[in-house]
Amino acid sequence: MITYFILAFFVLRCDTKTTCIQNHLAPSIFILGPQKTGTTSLALDMRNTFSQVLTTGVPIRDEPTFFWKEKHYFGGDFKEYYGDLKQYLEHYPMCHSTFLRSADCTPMLSSPLAPIRIARTYANISPEINFIVTMRNPIDRLISEYHFMSTHFVKSRRFILWKDFDAYVEKHYDDISWDVHLRVREKHLNASLSHEEAANLFVPWLEAQMAMILSCMQIDGISKSELFPKCCQRGLCRSMYSSQLLHWFSIFDKSQFIVLPMRYYIEHPSEVLNRLGERFGFCPLLKKEEVDSQSLSPTSIISSSCHAVVINASHANKASQVVSGHDAYMKALINSTMLNTLKLFYKSFDEEILRMSKQENENIFWGVVRNGKEKMDYYEAMFNSLDSSINRILLAAS
Repeated sequence: MITYFILAFFVLRCDTKTTCIQNHLAPSIFILGPQKTGTTSLALDMRNTFSQVLTTGVPIRDEPTFFWKEKHYFGGDFKEYYGDLKQYLEHYPMCHSTFLRSADCTPMLSSPLAPIRIARTYANISPEINFIVTMRNPIDRLISEYHFMSTHFVKSRRFILWKDFDAYVEKHYDDISWDVHLRVREKHLNASLSHEEAANLFVPWLEAQMAMILSCMQIDGISKSELFPKCCQRGLCRSMYSSQLLHWFSIFDKSQFIVLPMRYYIEHPSEVLNRLGERFGFCPLLKKEEVDSQSLSPTSIISSSCHAVVINASHANKASQVVSGHDAYMKALINSTMLNTLKLFYKSFDEEILRMSKQENENIFWGVVRNGKEKMDYYEAMFNSLDSSINRILLAAS
């Protein structure tokens, strides 16, 4: 009978867990996102691969099913989900459980209050926390968020795309004319909005967002590098990765972070999971056990050293799929002046991330793969990927 080595239940039990809060194993791993950068896929692969030692918590009471990964306590847009600390910790096991770590995968990189709330809650044990930040091309991420929020949510959730705009217009209603943008807002929030109508409103929505940002800079005197968090934290601002990272770095030590491009994870899921297993201390606690090949889960097979992770990368592959209608959004951008506006707008933020990836410790910024003399820089590839999409669409139209 053929046998394989598979991850087995480890015998070690810790009498004291370093992130115990109110006798619950509070999360010590946070996947921060931002939204639409593969966080759900990564969370699923981590949960499946390290299921014996890692928990992402469970929904309680009548919470939505997506609370298996995100709890929206420290940051988020849904205030009704916040609850209190006691309710938040009920999602996670007691400290005497056999789990080594808990994880909270709420995408909250763009929440300015989240790191402050976490630091205050964890206090002197906050150095025990680790953060994972995933990234993708900022305009691709923006398209994906807009599409998802416009076509997967009812009006009561779609308004989040306008939340920053609404708050700003309320304060500056008489400073400039907002009439054109308010009419776009009314159409976008129509309860019967179709997918085609949502796609047609993408550029007008961007124009409203850009009008708000320009007003922040010209009327309020906010510098471009400070637009997050002083002006906005959603929509366009969710793709301002450098500003968000610097905000988190001002509260937690850089060494607590792992930053990686989504494409690096998609193309090297086993390598990423290997490195995560080593980084979080899962691997030394695993031991080998021979089992019947018929009983193996197809999800993962792991050796005790974490050097031979074999993973069914279905989630990573799913994350790589272009959103339905992506080309329609890209064509709308190509046929307007907004494409160049967006590229110029994000240029300085992208350049700062590139600078960080080259100058900071490679244990923090993952995504430069060397194979002999060849080198693949996934940060450079991330920011250049949009041109490939544009050329493909233009070629198809010629």
